[in-house]
Amino acid sequence: SNVLYVPPRSVAGLEAFKDCVVCVTGYNGQRRRDVETMVKVLGGTYQKVFDRGVTHLVAFEFSGAKWERARGWTTAKIVNHRWLEECVRRWARVDEAAFGLRSGKEEDELANAVPDSEDEDG
Repeated sequence: SNVLYVPPRSVAGLEAFKDCVVCVTGYNGQRRRDVETMVKVLGGTYQKVFDRGVTHLVAFEFSGAKWERARGWTTAKIVNHRWLEECVRRWARVDEAAFGLRSGKEEDELANAVPDSEDEDG
């Protein structure tokens, strides 16, 4: 289920997210809009341009100009969309480390490879 279908616990967002400036790379259309919405719901700032003020880069793939730049800078943490989803679910700024191991594309492929319990026989 989409975490955006659940009302946020506070319209003010999370105090711990106030210093988060989030940029996106590789997400398009509704997925990009969902990432932007999650950032705003959590109380962070969504920014289209990747510069040194960005604290988090949400990457669909581990490639491209923004990703290359983020790798070279210690100021921006590279994460996938699952980090934002988990922050919304827990209503807390969760540790980013586990969400930088796989790209958003890899997370999607993993999710699609696991059968839904309704699809299983038995």
